[in-house]
Amino acid sequence: MWRAHGASSTGRSGWSGHWARCPNSRYPPAASGNAATASVLVDSDVLIDHLRLGIAVPVEAEAVAYSSISRAELYAGRRTDEAVVDELLSAFEEVPLDRAIAEAGGRIRRRLGLSLPDSLIAATAVVRGMTLLTRNLRHFAEIPALTLYRASGT
Repeated sequence: MWRAHGASSTGRSGWSGHWARCPNSRYPPAASGNAATASVLVDSDVLIDHLRLGIAVPVEAEAVAYSSISRAELYAGRRTDEAVVDELLSAFEEVPLDRAIAEAGGRIRRRLGLSLPDSLIAATAVVRGMTLLTRNLRHFAEIPALTLYRASGT
């Protein structure tokens, strides 16, 4: 079974499914589909916890995409190993920021006062019809069009 980066054989285990079929790589290649077929948008906090603590994401890699905003947040980290970030993100499809997402994100920020990154990530999920996988349910609870999935944490 694939293990999260830095996890020991007795530590937290990684994702199953597609990743289990990629034994020579710490992370699997991107799914053959694209962001339009992914049903789950993973929030930056889940990716950060995965990189720092080895906490697995409870969904199959084929169903997951991330926002380009999350890429920026991961690169902004003080202890960022960009090669490890790139390797992790290569397992998923990236949803780029576009006009519809930017406008929806601006409206969410104006109405709720969320940070701009959180507003844009939420808008990405809403505009693309995806479920947002996050540990920060309170950040997003006031967005009625947003479907949330709680990620377990530490």
